[in-house]
Amino acid sequence: MRLQVFLQLSPIALAIIVYLVGSGLFIAGATCICFLFLQYLLLDKQGTEHPSRLHILFDPKHDTLVDVVAVQGLGSTYPYTWEGKKESINPQTRKREVDRVMWLKEFLPKDLPAARIMAFEYNSKWLYDADFQGLHEHASALLNALVDQRRESPSRPILFIGHSYGGLVIKKVFTSTEKGICTEPFVCRR
Repeated sequence: MRLQVFLQLSPIALAIIVYLVGSGLFIAGATCICFLFLQYLLLDKQGTEHPSRLHILFDPKHDTLVDVVAVQGLGSTYPYTWEGKKESINPQTRKREVDRVMWLKEFLPKDLPAARIMAFEYNSKWLYDADFQGLHEHASALLNALVDQRRESPSRPILFIGHSYGGLVIKKVFTSTEKGICTEPFVCRR
């Protein structure tokens, strides 16, 4: 089982552990190993396959003027990246309550009622259970998902929102279109 843990760690995490142990900081290296092993044991192993996909969070169904596409950052999930805290006072107990809300679902449709709002999900883990796909593969998956989703209206404007590494994925989509994969933005051949 320990071998499985080491095989699933990213090369960066392994390099840090090897450096710590090799430089005489054995206790720090052992602590890192123990920490990563505990994280591995606490992982929910259901759904360890993380296919890239585009989630439709809000669709006005008619009179859609723009597509909004949010792309998560590294080490996160698509819902968690776009969540925030909403505090309220319970009128019955008069206690403060804190709920998590996804602003792409809860608030953005109120400001952009004619926008179809989507979130792109991909495996962004880097410390453990890391994906061995790179920036180009994530950008290709996003591009293919957009082509599939926008067949009925390929010329509709797109507004991208990127968090951290998600911004690089978006940028790679645009640089891919310049290299001849696409004849026009998002009118692409596979």
